[in-house]
Amino acid sequence: MSQPPAPWNVGYLPLLRHGDMIFNLIVMRRHFCERSSRSRAVLDIVGSQTNGGLNFYACDLRKMPTRIFGGNVSVRDILFRHTLFGVYARAATEAAVSDYIAKQGRRGIVSDRAFGPGRRFQLSSRRLRSCPECIEADRDAQGFPTWRVLHQVAALDRCPEHGATLIEELPPSGNACDRMWALQLPSGVQSDIDRTTRSLAIPVSDGYAAYLALWRRLMKDELLAVRPEPWLALIRKLTHTCGGAVEARRAIEAEVSSSWGLLPPTLAVQLHLTGGASFISEELAYRTRPTDISRRLIIYAAATQMGIGVGDETQLTLKLGPRGQRRTRVETNAYTEIWSLVNRGGMPIALAEALQQDITAYCVGHIAGLPEMDTRHFIRALPTDLLLDLVDSQPWGAMSWLRRELRRRKNEQAHA
Repeated sequence: MSQPPAPWNVGYLPLLRHGDMIFNLIVMRRHFCERSSRSRAVLDIVGSQTNGGLNFYACDLRKMPTRIFGGNVSVRDILFRHTLFGVYARAATEAAVSDYIAKQGRRGIVSDRAFGPGRRFQLSSRRLRSCPECIEADRDAQGFPTWRVLHQVAALDRCPEHGATLIEELPPSGNACDRMWALQLPSGVQSDIDRTTRSLAIPVSDGYAAYLALWRRLMKDELLAVRPEPWLALIRKLTHTCGGAVEARRAIEAEVSSSWGLLPPTLAVQLHLTGGASFISEELAYRTRPTDISRRLIIYAAATQMGIGVGDETQLTLKLGPRGQRRTRVETNAYTEIWSLVNRGGMPIALAEALQQDITAYCVGHIAGLPEMDTRHFIRALPTDLLLDLVDSQPWGAMSWLRRELRRRKNEQAHA
């Protein structure tokens, strides 16, 4: 059996700035080493041919800290600074991020499924995109432009830094199965398809300006409110202040319509938001996960305009409890463990609350907004010790998800 090709020594490459895509290094490697093929350029930068060079979401980074960055940065730093993984991971818990990185070390790649099963949706733009003003600034600062991570976020069609409409430049090369981008740096030249779609860009508004400003804060790690615990606290405060979930939804819809100049259903389509027209209701029902970060930013901006905030975002405490007692601290360690497992699994926050209720697995999935198969798979993965602790925490009916799961395990053990 022939051995796989080994990467060549890379030598000099310009230093990536925060927010520059790893894909830039593959492009520059191909440019500096003219004899290098496309696959060889990927191999030399990444250290393997995993991911075909897209590096849109994340890539095999096990060898990159030493090969490309001289050991001066960690895998976590590379993921957070140079991949879309780092964008969405800012809405996850630290424990969840550590789990994702550990899995990446074993499998070689972090995919969009690191944030849990369920609905698949558009995380990145279909084509590589650039900002004309960023290109000019790059040329003045370093002599060449680079692709930026935030420009590829599907929920943005303007540059967070300059507010300019993003230009769709490069489609994948080759046939429909070849999703490798052409090895080029941004030029600011529109693709043929983009010339017909640029008119659909969302108009400038106070709401959009606030939204772009939040993306800038997010990438500077200045927006802790989108992480699970503070986000849960904000939604509960928002609901309580408005007098209920229905009233909160109406208030947010009115604020979004006023500040954006667009109705929420139209905004959801334009920004590729999961949940569509009901994205606000989904957030208020805690049916949210890290990849819904754009929805959180929209609602956070609206809540701020309404004068509703969470105060010191770094001092929030977790308060989980059965429905109807949401603001009562639950002392049982089992509930805290459920919260941790839900977030580590990239599941909707609502699942943590649903699993505390004496209901069937079907109802648990309905509350969390999950398919029944995903709900049952998560329940079956829960530790038995945790289930036994839950049994002692409150009364449970014979048809509850908990009693049925314990019976299933008992029968399985009996037939083993």
